[in-house]
Amino acid sequence: MMVAFVATTTTFAEDNMKWENHFTPVADKADLDGLHTAVAADGSVYASSTYNQAFTFAGSIVSDPEGLLSSCIVKYDAQGNEAWAITLSGKCVINAMTTDADGNLYVAGNYTDNELALTGTSGTKTLEGDITKTSAFVAKVSAAGVFTEAKSFIPTVALPEGYEDWCELGIYPNKIVIDANKVIVSCMFKGDVAELGWQGSYVDYLMMAYMDNRSAGIFMMDKVDLSNASSIATIQHTGRIVNQMMDEVQDYPEAVNFAMYNGEPYIIFVGYGNLTVTTPAGSKDLSFNMGENGNKEHAFVLVRATAPDNTIVFHAANHDVSYTAYKLIGGDIEDNYCYVGGTFYGVLPFDNTKESASKTVDDAKTWKASAFGARIDMSKGSIRGTTVINDENYEETEASCMVVAGNESHFSTIHNLYHFNNNTGNMFKVDHQGMKDMAAADATKLAFVFTEKNSVWVGVPDLGASAINEAKAGNNGAAKYYNLNGVELSAPQKGLNIVKTAEGTTKVVLK
Repeated sequence: MMVAFVATTTTFAEDNMKWENHFTPVADKADLDGLHTAVAADGSVYASSTYNQAFTFAGSIVSDPEGLLSSCIVKYDAQGNEAWAITLSGKCVINAMTTDADGNLYVAGNYTDNELALTGTSGTKTLEGDITKTSAFVAKVSAAGVFTEAKSFIPTVALPEGYEDWCELGIYPNKIVIDANKVIVSCMFKGDVAELGWQGSYVDYLMMAYMDNRSAGIFMMDKVDLSNASSIATIQHTGRIVNQMMDEVQDYPEAVNFAMYNGEPYIIFVGYGNLTVTTPAGSKDLSFNMGENGNKEHAFVLVRATAPDNTIVFHAANHDVSYTAYKLIGGDIEDNYCYVGGTFYGVLPFDNTKESASKTVDDAKTWKASAFGARIDMSKGSIRGTTVINDENYEETEASCMVVAGNESHFSTIHNLYHFNNNTGNMFKVDHQGMKDMAAADATKLAFVFTEKNSVWVGVPDLGASAINEAKAGNNGAAKYYNLNGVELSAPQKGLNIVKTAEGTTKVVLK
């Protein structure tokens, strides 16, 4: 799948908006974090953010958290009117949100405090914590804004006798999904998680201290009351304990995601070194190339949790040390296809013919970060299309969020928003700033969150009249492609092309 930027469109421009609204929860934009959104079946929209000052919402004052960078959730009805605001008081960040068919909201995040007070439109629930660790929480909120259920997960470590504790324990959820009667959450974690039976991955440093290594995990809970938490899978260094005297490499998964397909969880992760995937159905050992001078292979892996032997590895060549973290976003299923994206370096594992951006100085090539999108045929475990995205005028491109709404996919980097047709693969750059998060209830109910100075903006585009398709038709039409010698092409090629449509002739650069 090649990316053709025929023209700049304004799919989410002001004239294509149902509504936009905003609130100002912080005094300084640098304090904005945990920006997420979710859409209910009735079209109402939830948005989250950190906050550290008083602000008014739906006619009520949200009190100053007294110096803490806490979190809040606001709700707008389907017309964009302010409905209510609720708070999570304590040093915390919301990392993911979703809704169920009844309009209940499910929230996952982490907190570094001795307690976390969840105050809804009625009542408060308090979760215990440990200010020396980063704990995780999952909460359920009714459509009326009441915290009905909440569950915490506090990491621990069991040190051998005589060892010093050099660990930085933490659990960091990154995605939450409702499937039937279950809540499924993925996370990165460091340390043991007793509630899930997870043992951490550690570095035995010179037989004198323990340092924790990064692991990834997916777990599920009962939707009705968030009870019966149990593990779906963990991904961590093979052998779990790394002896620093014998093995200088700290192997770990770098990013994790998942998709629910036919009621089964499929794990998508990127990692390097020697890793083991452990599920209740068994385990799978994986090994990826490790080169000299820090060069390593970052492979992408697709694992069926109920049958880990059915693991598919998408390999890539080793590359130099990266400084912008790998990231995985998306995971939406539409018509048996899984749409996933993220940030990568070097050769794209899903398609080794495509590469990220790079910079060459004195004949030395250095890879830079690019964003990617991929479509996976879940029935066959094969790739049916990929695209590499490089923001113009930026040396590196980092993926932010993506969502599938019907036959349209929307993909945002930290700078720009793009969308493409799932059937044709045509992608157009949208003249809009990058989104912090996007969510959809169906093909016509989509919401997004972005920031402007120290305010959080929430918006819903008008997709009911297929504004996106109209914008495409106006810019593209039935196109014919030619090279610079005037020879007609069956498809556009990389580099400069000439495109003729009913609207006229345009020069197109394919990346």
